[in-house]
Amino acid sequence: MVGRTAGSLCGCSSSDDALEASERTRLNLNTNLARRTLVFGGLFGLTGLSSGCDRALAQSPESRHSPLPFSFSGTPQQSGVVICTTVPGAQIDASGITTQADSDGRFVMGFDRDAPSQALISISMGPTIARFGLDVAPRAYQVTSVSGLPKATIDPPAEALARIEADAALKRQAFDSNNPIARGFEEAFRWPLDDVRITSPWGATRMLNGKSQRPHFGIDLGAARGTPIYAPASGFVVLAEPDMHFEGGMVAIDHGQGLITTYLHQSALAVEVGQRVTPGTLIGYVGSKGRATGPHLCWRMRWRGRNLDPSLRVQSA
Repeated sequence: MVGRTAGSLCGCSSSDDALEASERTRLNLNTNLARRTLVFGGLFGLTGLSSGCDRALAQSPESRHSPLPFSFSGTPQQSGVVICTTVPGAQIDASGITTQADSDGRFVMGFDRDAPSQALISISMGPTIARFGLDVAPRAYQVTSVSGLPKATIDPPAEALARIEADAALKRQAFDSNNPIARGFEEAFRWPLDDVRITSPWGATRMLNGKSQRPHFGIDLGAARGTPIYAPASGFVVLAEPDMHFEGGMVAIDHGQGLITTYLHQSALAVEVGQRVTPGTLIGYVGSKGRATGPHLCWRMRWRGRNLDPSLRVQSA
């Protein structure tokens, strides 16, 4: 059951601003990507852009003539993710993010909240290189205001800074995880709560206690304190901290190919680092620890420094 209502909200962690600053330098997003040409052996050229289709496998038009195959499932859109297939072991440049296709030729590509309208994927296998373009659909985001947050989570006191930096180091380590045997990224995701009430949409621009903040890179799901939280797909727990400064009780799951989901403000955890989870595994309980006005789950997704909307993975599964 999925509903939308007003309710308890959380704020974005200011420590994530510094955390993402270094990651952003690795992104080479070109807002004016034009149609690209593949030159193979100095003689062979291709042009054109492919478009995605939800719940189906799409093949790039130019891939029919390419020396390297390329197809994908899902919808290329801002804050979304597509699952791509090419030659096993191929090297990938996904609009500035370098990755590698797995033994089945599968790899993930995520699109930032404000990703440009076109994205380029470069696939290489030895001396052979193929480039494919994707049209990225835009999204509209709301503006929300949250009041009543603890002052220490908006303007942290000096004595909290060491703890915040320690939390940031733990998150960096979790977000850098890339478990080679995790395959949850291929699965149909489920909601992490059985009864879903969306209290704040993903990507909303935030005013917190009257101060303008960066967008909220989570989707808030309202629920009573102690409500069970379940893994939406299989993977490995890479972070399980019971009381972080901003996030409260937080769990992070590596679903493979650098796709990480996180679960914030938990009152208690039910998993530990290194544990393997499957869809429906109990991972913790809803709470209001950290920067929150009341009990709820803040559900987030990241892929190699890009913030993604996890609910889109449910809807496109």
